[in-house]
Amino acid sequence: MTAFDPHLYNITIRKGVFDNEVSYEARAKEFPGISAFESSAQEAYEYVIDAIETLEVMHNEKGTPMPSPFAPEDDYSGRVTLRIPKSLHRQLAEAADDDGVSLNQYINSQLSYALGTRNSRSSLVNLFTGANDQVAKNISTKGRRLTKVTPIQNYRTTNDSTSLAG
Repeated sequence: MTAFDPHLYNITIRKGVFDNEVSYEARAKEFPGISAFESSAQEAYEYVIDAIETLEVMHNEKGTPMPSPFAPEDDYSGRVTLRIPKSLHRQLAEAADDDGVSLNQYINSQLSYALGTRNSRSSLVNLFTGANDQVAKNISTKGRRLTKVTPIQNYRTTNDSTSLAG
C-alpha cells in the first residue's frame, strides 16, 4: 500500500477580488466543497492540503475509501468507443452529412459545443430575459398599451453570434 499524498490531487490557485479584497482562491478539483481564500497563494495551497489531509483521516475513521486523484489529461488517448441506438446513429450521420463533415468531426463539434455552453446557458437566458424586461419597460413608458411580453426561452449560440431559436 502506498502512502497517502495530498499533493497528488489537482489544486488550482487563482488571484482575484473576493468580497472586495484581493486574495488567492485555492480549490481541489476532486473535492468541489473544498476551497480556501487567503492572502498568499502559498497559504491558500497549504489550507487546501490540510483540508484534504483532514478528509483522509475522516475517511480512515469511517472505513471508507478516499477518492483517488483525477488523472492528468495526458493519460487520455482521445479515443472513445461508444454504443448508441441505431436511430441516434442515423440522425447524427444525416446531420454530419448535411453539414458536409465526417461523423467523427460532427460528434466532436457537438460535444465541444455542449460542454462550452453548459455553464453559460443560464447567463444567456438571464441576459435575454433581462433584455426582454427592458423592452417591456420601454414600450410601457412610451404610452403604448402592453398586453403581454413572452420571455425568451429558446436560443442558439453559433460560432460568431447568438441568435434566437423558435
